[in-house]
Amino acid sequence: MSNSVRRGVPASALRVGLGVIFGVAVVVVTAATPAAAHTALEASSPRDGTRIGAAPDQIVLDFTGPVRTRVSKVTVRGPNGEQFEIGSAQSTSDKVTQSLRPLGAAGRYQIIYRVVARDGHPIAGRIRFTL
Repeated sequence: MSNSVRRGVPASALRVGLGVIFGVAVVVVTAATPAAAHTALEASSPRDGTRIGAAPDQIVLDFTGPVRTRVSKVTVRGPNGEQFEIGSAQSTSDKVTQSLRPLGAAGRYQIIYRVVARDGHPIAGRIRFTL
């Protein structure tokens, strides 16, 4: 029996196998991290697709992570395209609030938002509700 091969697996094969396992683990962890880190819209008031009986005086958007205050923009458009926001959107950590003037006629309204997460990732979308 040769001195280079002992009982079981040769040392060089063991090192190669452990290197491959470590490399695969690094790739899996690295690839999953950015996707998990992005901030997303978690909830809104009013919620998307709801029918409400009373007009809100503000819109509240809740995100899964902090957003940048200065670059948050929220627009509310009524059935005739009229806009209802007052001033700029305000944000506190993961919540963005937009004050509204009294809404107009009953019908479909649209909230259009664009914010930037603290990590620089832009988040944009639309929420529809019916008054």
